[in-house]
Amino acid sequence: MGVDGFNNQVGNIEILEKWIEEEQRIILKKAQMVNDVFWKHRDQLIENSFEGAEPLLGCRVQVKDGISISWFVWKFYKPRALKGKSRRYNEHIKKPKGEFKYSLSKLYKHANEKQHDTIRYCEDNFAELRDKLERLRKLKIWIVAYKKSEEKTSNKTDDNNDEQESENVEKSNED
Repeated sequence: MGVDGFNNQVGNIEILEKWIEEEQRIILKKAQMVNDVFWKHRDQLIENSFEGAEPLLGCRVQVKDGISISWFVWKFYKPRALKGKSRRYNEHIKKPKGEFKYSLSKLYKHANEKQHDTIRYCEDNFAELRDKLERLRKLKIWIVAYKKSEEKTSNKTDDNNDEQESENVEKSNED
């Protein structure tokens, strides 16, 4: 492959990497919008006090090394030091291994019946977004592997060119 072909491929890889970053930003925005739908509905339930609603189910969208979309349950305990006051902590709900979607029955178990439609809507959207994130993650892995293989190929070509140049120098010295 000539230098122009290599430079063209490098440009294509850079375009692909930018596209992946943009797709991740779009997914993050969509996930945050779906997350907001869940919390607004939950807040409305509490305001309207449907059947003494105290929903304990929550969802979150986090950005650390990547984008994480998960569900949790609020649990309470009473530490002795606080003398009867309750403290709250979040217990993560596990998603089935190798799946992009949480078990709806597991989520419903921690929710008020009035939340079921919203939970289904949110989880269907979250599952689709998790699937897309996984595909983008794999694409990034392939890009890294491709770049490494190009570096190795480029280094071998440079070594061969160096050998050829030194042979040419030796031949010219012999003449």
